[in-house]
Amino acid sequence: MFNSQIHTLNRSLINLRIEGCENKDNSDGLSLEKELVHTTINQYYFFLEHNPIQPIKKCAQESMNLSEQGNVMYISKNHNANQHQQIWNYYTRSVAAAPNDSQELALAYSNRSALLYHLREFDECIKDCDKGFKLNPPDPLKAELLLRKVECLIAMERNTAKNVCQNALNLCKGYTLSHEIERKCINKLQYFLDNNLQIPYKKKKTENHKTKPAITFERSQEAPCASSALAIKYSSKWGRHIVAARRIDPGEVLVLEPSYFTSVSMWGNYMFCSHCTKQTWASVPCKSCVFNVYCSDKCKSEAWKKYHQYECNVLAYLYNLNFYNYPFLSQCEPENSHMLVRSLAATIKLMLIAINEVGGIDNIRQELIDIEKNKDPRTKGFFNGVFDSQKCRSIYSLTTILDNVADETLGIFTVLVSIAIHLLATKSPFFGKKIKTTPKLIMNNPDVKFIGGLLLKTTLLLPNNNLKYFVHRESTILGQKFGSALYPICSLFNHSCDPNVISVPTKENERIVYSKFTIEEGEQLFLCYVGDNYTSCSKEERAETIWSAYKFQCECRACQENWSQSLPFVKDILRKSPELKISLGTKYKYIEKLKGTIVNQLQGNNFEYDPKMISNLQKLMKEHETYLTRRSMDYETFERFIYMMIVNAFGTWLNINDSC
Repeated sequence: MFNSQIHTLNRSLINLRIEGCENKDNSDGLSLEKELVHTTINQYYFFLEHNPIQPIKKCAQESMNLSEQGNVMYISKNHNANQHQQIWNYYTRSVAAAPNDSQELALAYSNRSALLYHLREFDECIKDCDKGFKLNPPDPLKAELLLRKVECLIAMERNTAKNVCQNALNLCKGYTLSHEIERKCINKLQYFLDNNLQIPYKKKKTENHKTKPAITFERSQEAPCASSALAIKYSSKWGRHIVAARRIDPGEVLVLEPSYFTSVSMWGNYMFCSHCTKQTWASVPCKSCVFNVYCSDKCKSEAWKKYHQYECNVLAYLYNLNFYNYPFLSQCEPENSHMLVRSLAATIKLMLIAINEVGGIDNIRQELIDIEKNKDPRTKGFFNGVFDSQKCRSIYSLTTILDNVADETLGIFTVLVSIAIHLLATKSPFFGKKIKTTPKLIMNNPDVKFIGGLLLKTTLLLPNNNLKYFVHRESTILGQKFGSALYPICSLFNHSCDPNVISVPTKENERIVYSKFTIEEGEQLFLCYVGDNYTSCSKEERAETIWSAYKFQCECRACQENWSQSLPFVKDILRKSPELKISLGTKYKYIEKLKGTIVNQLQGNNFEYDPKMISNLQKLMKEHETYLTRRSMDYETFERFIYMMIVNAFGTWLNINDSC
């Protein structure tokens, strides 16, 4: 159906890439991106005009349906952690879908508060009880919410429990209640008062809130979030990259970098704050869309002010986009279409955050002009000699995939950006007011054309530069992806299948990077883009993944020499090489004794973060490097111990009761 349109547009985009934009002003570095979007809209306006998208709106019936699905699971017995998570997800989606100030919203809060009481998240339960009560629901629901709040206060042994219980009883006596509800609520409240507020309940396992030692290191003057042990370099082969400015010990923290932007995945969309990414049991929904929830009114207000007021209505249309109505997009598989829309939404958010940071379209244009003026590839994006992770200048100095992306993929990206720009112009107040004109004429507005180019650049920037954000469960140290984030300094680390640094996302929306091996002065630092290292998958699988995602061939030693995925234990190495064991003499016994002492201490304190313990591990790892080998299961285990300590102390954890 769309073959001719695809061919025509594809030919136009290819010609633009080949011929460039020699006669166009490229002071902002966006001449090609702007022309790609302009050309797409010019050839594509018919489809934008004749395929109107219906926005996804808050809906009372949808909220009720989601609540009912949660109820079906909730009334079953013996839930596990996954079932608790699913019920929580249904109830939070019900909250997000419910119309503002509606009875459906009050019911959704009530349902979720019941689950939170069931999970013994009493503080969070009270929040939902209060929010539901403020919506003035029918008397029976008010009574249940008051009772549940009192039960929470008693369970937490709060001093206010008695007064709240008495007030709740007085209110309930004035409500119109059925005999069943009256017996359940009024009689129970009276019972609490008569029996000195005693209530049987299973105590929630208390969390360890022991103050964690702060991560400290001498800061780099050029990159304040990085250690002075690192230096930013440039070469034609490696581009910008990171090298050691001095000898670095294994286990040494080298970067503590806040993310410039974080996007929560659909999997985590209703479990984590859309703004700060904090886990939020009793989330607050956006008043306009069904997609964003927040940990607090403060985060909700901050997000609205910085970017969500512009993206909110656009998301309502984008998430209902029918790919089959458009050339290029019609070729995408359904599962890919959801991923592409999610990526586009993240791109829009990133761009809006950058524009808000500098104070408007004119200022972001000037930032790009300043970036282009700097002809030194090493210091591109620097300001006053500093590469600042919290400045959009650093973000937009990063490399994009424009030169390497396939023509078909570029076509998909450009079409999606064209749709997004049309929606930003016509469905949001981003350009001052909603623009009422045809898609073709929209591009006559210089700001719209500039933002179209900027959005395409941002779309092409994210794939190579974002890092996965992991959440950990109590049952496993292995992380589950719940989003992605952008860290400018971390983006400068090149790839190796045998990396010498490891990165860990934290619950504070930061990234910790630490050394895995001893790194000599002048040596380049590498992260692994495909799992932990070369043991994660075969050379062929790694090569396929790297080429598919990043369009380069890895030349690390692990690939060149096709290292085995299996790592030997030191005892097996010594068994095969008795002369090595003899040459070690008493050193091997010393190393084994040191290992036993450290392992016992770590297991004794449940791998609690301790700088002294990390120092001991560093000593053990250096002994292994010097006298044995760093490529063993033993050494990998020592590095994993450091990882576990860092994750336990600073990682994001999703702790949901695994039993009722």
